[in-house]
Parts: sequence; structure tokens; C-alpha cells
Amino acid sequence: MVIFSHLPIIGGAKPVPVDSFNLRDGMKDFALVSVAGPLTNILLAIIASGIAHLVFPHVSFAELGSMNFFGLFLFYVIQINLALGIFNLVPIPPLDGSKLIAMLLPERLGVAYLSMGNGGLGLLLIVMLFYTLGFGSILYSLIYGAINLLGF
Repeated sequence: MVIFSHLPIIGGAKPVPVDSFNLRDGMKDFALVSVAGPLTNILLAIIASGIAHLVFPHVSFAELGSMNFFGLFLFYVIQINLALGIFNLVPIPPLDGSKLIAMLLPERLGVAYLSMGNGGLGLLLIVMLFYTLGFGSILYSLIYGAINLLGF
């Protein structure tokens, strides 16, 4: 029995379809569209951090997570949005960071690089990074480095 069968799936871990005919400058505009998601996540974390500093002055990030419901809510908004934003900037297809790398490459090479994500090779690389090279601890360090930049 599936308990959560009626809950909506937000995002669904699927890439957002982009109609390239609406873009003027090809790969450059495609990279800008791709970076919009991670930048939105980082902006949401900055806004939540500002609210946390106003409502709970002189509180560390760890203490914010043990405050009342609103503090806990802000704690998770900051942490989850930073994690999503930083993770999506990893330059492995199909993540958004790969579009930025593809923009820097010659067009033919950039298209070949992005095609790695179509067959699941990119996801395989991400899994290998997490389990063999300790990428999870690197990501964790980046997230908490960003939290320190937010003033916690």
C-alpha cells in the first residue's frame, strides 16, 4: 500500500522543456535559461535568510532549526534551496551546470557533451562521484560554506 499516492510531485525530477525557437542566441540563451533555476533557489535562500535574521537576530543556523515552527521552516527553506541550487550547478548532464559548460565549448562539442545526459551516462557519473570520490561531503561543505556567507 502506497501512503503518499495522492501527494503532488513537485518538479518530478524532469527537465523543464524549453522551446529553442523562442531563444535569440542559441546556446548562450539556453545556458541563461538553465541558470535561472539554480539562481532562483539561491535567491530564495537569501530571502529566507534575511527573514530569519530579522525575526531571530543573533541566532545561529543550528539554533534556527530548533526554534519554533517558523524557525524550523526557514531552516529547511534555506538548506533545501541552497542544496538544490548548488547541486544543479554541477557540470554533469542533465544538470543545469552542464549547459553552462556546453556554452563555453565549440557548438559541435557542446552538443556532444550535452547528449551524455540522454542515455543516463550523466546520472551514472553523478552516482559514481557520490559513492567513490566523496562528492557528498564536497557538496555538504559547499552548502554550509554558503550558509556561512548568509551570515550564520
